[in-house]
Amino acid sequence: MGHHGGKALVERLGVDITAVARVQALCVRRPDALLRLFTAGELADAGAGRQRWPRLASRFAAKEAVIKAAGGLRGSRYHDIEVRRVPGQAPQVAVYGPLADWLGTEGFRVQLSLSHEEAFAVAMVLLIPAGDDN
Repeated sequence: MGHHGGKALVERLGVDITAVARVQALCVRRPDALLRLFTAGELADAGAGRQRWPRLASRFAAKEAVIKAAGGLRGSRYHDIEVRRVPGQAPQVAVYGPLADWLGTEGFRVQLSLSHEEAFAVAMVLLIPAGDDN
């Protein structure tokens, strides 16, 4: 937290841990959930191999962490929060809809860290005030 031009700058933090089996069970039981929760790009990135479910669980955790940091979906849907992977770079978050409008109005940029192991995926999101360029 700092001060910039007389305006208080406050970072916001969100973290989530997700059981891989929980995401897998939901999406196998209700295939429509896959399309409600994940974008076509996220599903493609997850692939079809044994890392599919840990990768999707980490993306679900990222969405939850964004929601927690923002204090709610603010009228958006899970599908409006998209984790993008660029080879050799940290994962990025793209946000659409009302939540994107709120982030823009508040002046936040999103920083994301993901990790997963066999049973669990974890994500941490930091919303950083755009004016905080220290």
